[in-house]
Amino acid sequence: MAVFHDLKTTGGIVMVEKIGELFGWVIVFSYALTVLNYFVKLVNRKYSRQLAKHPEAKRLMGRVTPFVVKNHKIFGFITITGILVHFYIQFTRWGLVASGAVAASLMVLQAILGAYGAFINKKRKGLWFVTHRLIAAILFAAIVYHIIYVNINFG
Repeated sequence: MAVFHDLKTTGGIVMVEKIGELFGWVIVFSYALTVLNYFVKLVNRKYSRQLAKHPEAKRLMGRVTPFVVKNHKIFGFITITGILVHFYIQFTRWGLVASGAVAASLMVLQAILGAYGAFINKKRKGLWFVTHRLIAAILFAAIVYHIIYVNINFG
């Protein structure tokens, strides 16, 4: 906290604020890439015949899908790391913001479920998997609410 205090007295607070905001957007971007895993698999599963009729779309999905699926865990890890950095910076500046704490808690729960599925259960079915997907949808709403709340109250 002393580091941030020194930045305040030297005019560096704007930099800290921008870094906190940057990590907020890192979270949004990496979360979107993480959730994209579900959607590329859905498109491939439901629309593979239609994609076959459109060579450009098929080629695009052929490139996007392996990248997204292969890096799903990495995107999740980046998201959690972003949460930790964003939370630390914003907490030391503004204190606890309830909407952010809810979104961060859901994100941590999501990561725990993802790690459970990746390293312990490894079966993509069952209550853990349904909960993992359900939390992703709830988390989306929590992030949107947090962004709106912060822009209204701290913007």
